[in-house]
Amino acid sequence: MASAEGESECTELLTEALINAQIHNSYTMDEFKELFPRKYRDHKDVKVLYEAYQRKRKQTRDRVQTNIRSFCRQRDQQDDACDSKHEDEAWELEQREVVLQEEINSMQQYIDELQDKLGSCADALEKRKFFSGLHTTDFDVNKFKEKNW
Repeated sequence: MASAEGESECTELLTEALINAQIHNSYTMDEFKELFPRKYRDHKDVKVLYEAYQRKRKQTRDRVQTNIRSFCRQRDQQDDACDSKHEDEAWELEQREVVLQEEINSMQQYIDELQDKLGSCADALEKRKFFSGLHTTDFDVNKFKEKNW
């Protein structure tokens, strides 16, 4: 339904721009006759030429109208295809987001478990007073590095 509305709107805009009603018949018969020298204005061939001009003008307008409809139909089909592609991409991104969120939740759970284990280890070490009597200045990291290199 939206496609038909879009096509109709496109058709109206282009028709108004390319086939303006004010220039439907750009010349009246009298105006057309004035394009010829006076002695030929009443000649029967002028009327035949005018009718041929009008017929050609109508054919051109009809062809332009057909091209407008065709263009708008193709454009709407391309828009629909593009919309469909973007909907597919959006769906894929939403699915990827779900997977990533699950991974984040899993990692957060793992981190929480590790923090609990580290807390338990810290509590156990503190209960045993493993580092009692030591101060941070007792640990000279530079000496440790020199011995291990």
